[in-house]
Amino acid sequence: MPNFLCNLCGAATGFSPSADREETLCVACGCSMRMRGVIATLSRTLFQCEIPLPEFPALKAVKALGISDSPLYAAGLERSFRYTNTFFHQEPFLDIRNPSVGECGQYDFVICSEVLEHVPQPAVHAVEGLRKLLKPSGFLLVTVPYHLAPESTEHFPPFQHQTLATLGGEPILIGRDADGHFHVRKDLVFHGGPGSTLEHRQCSDGGIQTLLRNHGFPTITIDTTAAPAFGIEYDSPCSLPIIASQGKFVLPPEAVAELAQQYADGQTKLRQARESSWLRLGQRLGLGPRL
Repeated sequence: MPNFLCNLCGAATGFSPSADREETLCVACGCSMRMRGVIATLSRTLFQCEIPLPEFPALKAVKALGISDSPLYAAGLERSFRYTNTFFHQEPFLDIRNPSVGECGQYDFVICSEVLEHVPQPAVHAVEGLRKLLKPSGFLLVTVPYHLAPESTEHFPPFQHQTLATLGGEPILIGRDADGHFHVRKDLVFHGGPGSTLEHRQCSDGGIQTLLRNHGFPTITIDTTAAPAFGIEYDSPCSLPIIASQGKFVLPPEAVAELAQQYADGQTKLRQARESSWLRLGQRLGLGPRL
């Protein structure tokens, strides 16, 4: 089994030879390659280099939002940033199709991983809501399972109202369109369980880029960079992390000041360690680090 350093938990671990984004698991924390890819892309966008999540600096001036993020990396993001993980079905609640005015324009980055394929039509409302949440200099990190067709495929028409029910032990979707007509669908696909995991569309590379570009995100970058040291090796050009923004991201000045202060504090501790009489004694005995 190949070895790698998990950039979520920091453990030296291994994975099966499969390159599936959901199956190449860290044997220590159980995270998938998709999750490691999210954090690697986030690190590149924020810091222009690849840093494991446990080594992210504490930048509480950076305000961030998760849209049903995995707890495997949400806890690490909470340590490093002013980050809140939100949900559609539980607290803290957030409907990305209709964010509150008080939330708009507040965030330096938003992570929306494996969500947009589950949002009912029209998906443009969700994308426009995500854009509203961001500062003008902020960015959106998106992952969806997508193929290389020119357009995404919608499974259902745009219902005014819809609900899931059970008939004969099988889940069904009941929807009412704008004309008041009811539709019943039983050809349903769920990701990981029933409920909000209902798949509403099969996304495509061209379709997701067009959706983002036409609704507030003119700058789109697909992160194709592998990171074998972190167990990230993409075997196809599909379903890769996407960074969408209105322009180039820069750290807020307050965050740069935090970084500078942490660097200065580190230099002070290093100088104090060099001046330690115990360290000098250990070095004479051939023990201890060389600083």
